[in-house]
Amino acid sequence: YGALHLGFKYPGLFAAVTGNAPALVPRNNDSIGSQQYWEQQSPTTLARANVAQLKRQHIRIIVGDKDGLFAVGKQLDEVLGELQIPHEFFPVVGSPHNHDQLLQYQTFDTMAFYGTVFGAARRAR
Repeated sequence: YGALHLGFKYPGLFAAVTGNAPALVPRNNDSIGSQQYWEQQSPTTLARANVAQLKRQHIRIIVGDKDGLFAVGKQLDEVLGELQIPHEFFPVVGSPHNHDQLLQYQTFDTMAFYGTVFGAARRAR
C-alpha cells in the first residue's frame, strides 16, 4: 500500500512502483483520521487524479491468489486498465498474504523489472 500511495501521489519522483501484496483496504478501521481522508489518500483516488503522469511510470501489482486482499488488488488492476494506465498485474498462485511466501511462490524475476526500468531511463539521457 505504501509504495503505491507514495508513487501515485508523487508520480514525478518515481520511475517505477511495485505494490507487493498491497493492503488496499477500503475502510479506515483504526479511528485515525476520517473515512473521507482515507479515501482521498487511496491509490485508486490518486491514480484517477494523476492519470497523465502515471502513464509514464512503470507500475506492478503483485498479490497472492490466496491473499484475503486479492480482490482489492484485482480491483486496482481493473481501475488502472479503465484509465488506460499501463501496468502489470501478477497474481502469484498459491501465495497467501505473507511477503516472504509471495517471494517464494513468484515465478518472475523481480530484479529484471527494475533493470529494464532503470536501463531505459539511462538510455533516455
